[in-house]
Amino acid sequence: MVELHGTARRVVCIGAAPRHGRPAGCGFEADTTWAFEAVDAGEEDPACPRCGGLVKSATISFGQAMDDDAMVAAHELIRAADVVLVVGSSLQVYPAAAVPELALQNGQPLAIVTAEPTPLAAAADVVVHGRAGEVLAPAVAAVLEG
Repeated sequence: MVELHGTARRVVCIGAAPRHGRPAGCGFEADTTWAFEAVDAGEEDPACPRCGGLVKSATISFGQAMDDDAMVAAHELIRAADVVLVVGSSLQVYPAAAVPELALQNGQPLAIVTAEPTPLAAAADVVVHGRAGEVLAPAVAAVLEG
């Protein structure tokens, strides 16, 4: 599994002035508990303890560049996969939306679990509409039966 859009379980330093959608931070990274503990201790907006820069969740925000390593890892996993499962995506924001397109180009089975309509629904082998937490287990069962 590759978290293309990052994770809310960690925080990262993005520096004082990110440029061209790329964080320019010092490399500080911590579990979100670090930030919660700092807020509980009275800091309104915890700064990076190394450089004093801005700290945000390790998620990719709109306008922020995707992580190159995550994209490469996703493409490698797609090429090696027997089945591709997309969970919780509208598949309308690129470059992430291109990842399951690669699976279709390779002729791999594609399953989509999402609450929103997607442009790849007609091409997918299995589409389950609903919130991932509610429908993921039956979707995986359907793929395994397929």
